[in-house]
Amino acid sequence: VYEAVKPNIVMLLLDATRADHLSCYGYERPTTPFLEQLAEDSVVYDRAYSQSIWTLPSYSSLFTGKYPSEHEAVDWNSTVTDPTFVDKLNQKGYSTHTISAHLGGSDGFGIANAFDTREEIKINSRDFLFPDDPVFEEIEERRKANTYDSRAQRYITAAQLVIQKRSLKSIPNFLYHQY
Repeated sequence: VYEAVKPNIVMLLLDATRADHLSCYGYERPTTPFLEQLAEDSVVYDRAYSQSIWTLPSYSSLFTGKYPSEHEAVDWNSTVTDPTFVDKLNQKGYSTHTISAHLGGSDGFGIANAFDTREEIKINSRDFLFPDDPVFEEIEERRKANTYDSRAQRYITAAQLVIQKRSLKSIPNFLYHQY
């Protein structure tokens, strides 16, 4: 008896990435050699458009197949409650896993809830452009202690610390960590 083999599915999401600067989409410099190699044996979409200008509603639309006005995940207090295509893959017997450094693997927004396993990648100080940055370490300790009322306050405090301690290497470290 012949049994159909389910194809492996790998979905690679790159947040805030411009197709016109990826060599796999024709950019003249070799900016993405791994993606070029992967694209040779993959389905590559030439006309894919985001449903929003920022991540949560875009990912929510991608995973649910609905417009932001339908899934209503349009602000940071939103949670995706609609079934996602991952739910359907699970029903078909697929094993699903997400690895993310951002929203895609985050339980807080409901997007990753359907995955069998989730792994959140955290950037640590060894990954910074300039290691041994005491100002950034202080910023991170304050964040972990939850001493900020808002994200804006965190940015303001970080800027104040960088200026007070005259740590120019903290600026690229902070930006690298955030984006």
